[in-house]
Amino acid sequence: MSSSASSLSVREQRLLTSTIFLVVTVLIAGAGYKGYDYLRIMDRRISNSEQELLNLHEQTLLSRSVDAAYQQVISQHSTGMSKEEIHDSLRREIDRLALVNPDLPESEKYLIKIPTLPPGVLREEGEGYREYRIRFRVPSCRVIVALAFLKRLEQSNQLLRIDSFELKRSHSAKFVSLTIEVTRTVLSEVEIRVPDDSLSEWDAAVFKGEVGTSGSQIL
Repeated sequence: MSSSASSLSVREQRLLTSTIFLVVTVLIAGAGYKGYDYLRIMDRRISNSEQELLNLHEQTLLSRSVDAAYQQVISQHSTGMSKEEIHDSLRREIDRLALVNPDLPESEKYLIKIPTLPPGVLREEGEGYREYRIRFRVPSCRVIVALAFLKRLEQSNQLLRIDSFELKRSHSAKFVSLTIEVTRTVLSEVEIRVPDDSLSEWDAAVFKGEVGTSGSQIL
């Protein structure tokens, strides 16, 4: 090849050298671009993996908080309570909902007055919960007061449900009588599985910034 190159003129040798240099430059640039594109794809995949791990970590924390709140609700509405305990708890809750201000005189202390709260009926409605239904009567109250008390019942934290109510008033009376049928749902102590902690190492890696060094292992 050296003899062939020596037979070329100086101009032809320069042209050959420039051509070889250009080809080598193009090959190197192409390889560099492919390498850069590959690194960019890998970086995007690692970023996506990090985001997925962060989302999973947040979901795990949220699941734990929801489980804790549910366990608290379970403890307040456990089927371990007897019928008498359920009735007594419901009586106290209805008294609380009827209360306006404990510091007021007795005649103004309550929104409505309920003379008696008769025993209710406890029924097994399905696996995991029971229902305690009670029917009681408010002899006399204003319509606006009756509606306010019904709203309070609906907003109770004891899982109360108003099944029916009836307002009655005579032609000349200013007050009405209110009959209400209320059901309280009593939950069972369902065992909640503890969230899986198998990803705790990944969580630690995310917050320590170590995922980038081992991200290719999860792709």
